[in-house]
Amino acid sequence: MLKLDSSERAWLEKLAHSWGVSLIFRDYLGADMFARVTITSDGEAWVEMLQSFDPEDYYSRWGNRDIAPGELFRFLLLHEIAHMKLGHEKESISRDVRTKEEWQRTIREREARADQWAKRCLRDPWPREGEKGVCLIGCSGWSYESWKDAYYPGSLKQSEWLSYYAKDFPTVEVNMSFYRLPFENMVRSWARKVPPCFRFAAKGSRRITHYQRLKDCEGEIRTFFERFALLPQLSCVLWQLPPSLRFDLELLKEFCQSLPTHVRQAIEFRHLSWWEKLDETVEILSTYKIAFVGVSRKGFPYQAPVTAEFSYVRFHGLGKNPYQWDYSAKELKPWARRMRELLKKGIDVYAYFNNDFGALAVKNAKMLSNLVLS
Repeated sequence: MLKLDSSERAWLEKLAHSWGVSLIFRDYLGADMFARVTITSDGEAWVEMLQSFDPEDYYSRWGNRDIAPGELFRFLLLHEIAHMKLGHEKESISRDVRTKEEWQRTIREREARADQWAKRCLRDPWPREGEKGVCLIGCSGWSYESWKDAYYPGSLKQSEWLSYYAKDFPTVEVNMSFYRLPFENMVRSWARKVPPCFRFAAKGSRRITHYQRLKDCEGEIRTFFERFALLPQLSCVLWQLPPSLRFDLELLKEFCQSLPTHVRQAIEFRHLSWWEKLDETVEILSTYKIAFVGVSRKGFPYQAPVTAEFSYVRFHGLGKNPYQWDYSAKELKPWARRMRELLKKGIDVYAYFNNDFGALAVKNAKMLSNLVLS
């Protein structure tokens, strides 16, 4: 049985409010009904939604099995908002529709349009203000002992570090998910500790990228996304390939096909052959709207082509000890200039600093944020 917890309820209410919709939770709505939108003649809108149900009841009636159980509440809300945004409530069924079969087909077509809108919106659920992209700059992780006193107050409990971090930054990259799948209660606790509009980027499991090297990993991919479906603020998943994985067009294509399309995906290539075969690599990533990760790292090309509706950059540090590298304003200014150009075009920018030693990542992330805004 799928039940709403307090953190997701708050997130859903915030999301509904941002779209100008009131949200009401019900114990029962009717047979085969999980949510519905109502719009008055005055334009007031509200969505009624079940607060618990069996996911299999939904899947058997409506399909959409590509949506993980943990995402269903979000999807249902966006689906009903889609009916409102697409004007379905104002769109009367044509008089040419005379039979029950034609009427049912018309309804199915509306539902399919709403499904498509909701799945696309799951990638970026918040309404946009204007046409500029969203700038998301943060750090690759938040739980480092060397940050104590250097960034976190010495008296602050480690369990409060994420909440403290989220007051300074709009996003963070989850690094530990590369090494092991976080427990459910851990994922839910992250959701409670940050604002609804905060964004997480989760690093994909090394079992998929390094052990199985992108092959025969559909089950692992499904498990990974089912776990992170519990995190409403999940915004993107980063797949960091091993340095030994050379260019393989068919392997890349098959892997991209296996990823869910309603979650933003980004791939970091660590063997230069992917850059040497840039046109072929870009073509595949662009087809599946997956970001080509740009890296600040010695020996790698500066910048990366844009292959999705967003850009993703990782700052690994330069020199012999990259994790201890302290970026200068001079080194960051070209990146800031490029980011401003992308933002003006409506492209979202994710940027994370991985030079975690002594909270240098915090210092440099703040510096880059100021440069982008200047």
